[in-house]
This record gives sequence, C-alpha cells and structure tokens, in this order.
Amino acid sequence: MGKALALRTEYRLQQWAQIVDDCNKSGMSNREFCAGRGVSEKTYYYWLRRLREAAADTIGPQLVELSFNNSAGQSGSLSMRYREAELTLTKETPAEVLHTALQVLKKL
Repeated sequence: MGKALALRTEYRLQQWAQIVDDCNKSGMSNREFCAGRGVSEKTYYYWLRRLREAAADTIGPQLVELSFNNSAGQSGSLSMRYREAELTLTKETPAEVLHTALQVLKKL
C-alpha cells in the first residue's frame, strides 16, 4: 500500500473511531445516534467492522492460557455470553467443540 493511501486509511479510521466513541458515550441507541448525525446505520456498522478488523490486524492472534480454579464457590467452568447466546466450557469439553466455538466467535 502506498504511503498516501496508508495515511488516508489511518485518517479515516481515526475519524470513524471518534464517531463510534461519541455514539458509545451518547447514551442513545445506535439507531438514534445515527439518525441524529445523518449517518445510515449500514454505514455506521461498516465503520465499526473496519475498526475491528484494523484492531485485529494490529494485535494479531494471541493465545491466552486459561486455568480452571475449583476453589470455594467456583464451578471450574468458563462461561461466555454474547447477546442471547451462552457457551459454557469445562475441563471435559472436547477440543473439537472449543475449536468450533472459536470459529463461530471469529465470524462475529
């Protein structure tokens, strides 16, 4: 990518990040915020996706060690929730299930 194109892309990402941040701080729904700014929701979510992709490219894939702690009051499981979906993993969870779950999360 040429230097000018890289600078333009970086500038746009900064602009979009500011708009997304303003939306998050506004206390309004995304729909209300977009209507007030004259931005279509489709455009807003495109910007959000591009910001997430840029962040993922910057950080890159990482492995995080998870340990199960069976101390008092803990079940020794890991639960993840996203919207209405919930995934609970235990030490006995097959690797194939974990792999499939990670592939689904990657697409979100």
